[in-house]
Amino acid sequence: MKKLTSTLGILMLWVLTSVPAAFAYDSWNYPEFNQDITVMKSGKLHVVETIKADFTKDSHRGITRSIPLGYTNQFGNPLNLRFNLISVTDENGNSHPLAENGEDWGEYFLRIGDANIWHDEVMTYVITYEVQRAILYFDDHDELYWNVFTYSDVPALSSTVTVHL
Repeated sequence: MKKLTSTLGILMLWVLTSVPAAFAYDSWNYPEFNQDITVMKSGKLHVVETIKADFTKDSHRGITRSIPLGYTNQFGNPLNLRFNLISVTDENGNSHPLAENGEDWGEYFLRIGDANIWHDEVMTYVITYEVQRAILYFDDHDELYWNVFTYSDVPALSSTVTVHL
């Protein structure tokens, strides 16, 4: 029993020290990922995402962003969000090129960047869009159903959300 406990202890120590290093991802990151959401009286959301991407350690052409469009309401019924892309710019309002965008497998995806231009600096992407059907209505309250930062292999070092009613 003592040998088993000792072996498990060594195994746990190895897992705790080795596994996180194997999954460490530091070639590039999002130093900031911020969303500013305005809920309109109609229930429509006006969303402005400001994403900073640090390519100083690993040059990239741009970023990929996916936004889930489907969810299940309080009755278990599937619902789809209505998505309308307004713009993709930098922090000065200059347009970023879109390599690809559209709906696929229940998500709206954006591939932002030019295939011929590599960046090795901190880039800012401002994505502005509107979404309908993200508010769930109950008898005693309403609920904003929203995934702020969806799955990504790239870590976000800082993230904020501001909601205006």
